[in-house]
Amino acid sequence: MGWGIAAGLVGALPLLLALALVADRRRTRHAPRWVAWAPAALLAGALLAAAAFSADNVLTAGTGSSVGWILAALGLLLYGLAIAVGVFARLPLVGPGRASTAALIGLGLTVLTGAALLLAAFASPVLAVVLAAVVFPRLNRPRRALGPAAPGVA
Repeated sequence: MGWGIAAGLVGALPLLLALALVADRRRTRHAPRWVAWAPAALLAGALLAAAAFSADNVLTAGTGSSVGWILAALGLLLYGLAIAVGVFARLPLVGPGRASTAALIGLGLTVLTGAALLLAAFASPVLAVVLAAVVFPRLNRPRRALGPAAPGVA
């Protein structure tokens, strides 16, 4: 089962790439590219660290090792940083209050949902189907004109 969880976590990386592409396409003109790509890169690192932790757990027959626990801590750290960077980019605050608020939100959500990081192995196929069925067809639709068409234009 541990190998399956590790494979599912690595298999979630294409879904993460697709979500980052959608987020990059939907960002405003004034937002920098890191707003979409930095959280995705940090989440990819967290998924890889969790996959390595699961593989280490299998290789040590479930007893774990110090390397495995370091990988688990690294995965949670990257997960929290991804949340904090994503929140930081969207907070309407300025100055040190923005960074500290983003860090506290990242820490709080990591504590609340950090154990669910391994559940990405089970949720990623469902999320991939939803993404393919709902989001991607909307991206390819032609955009409507904002105003009425000019006279004589068909």
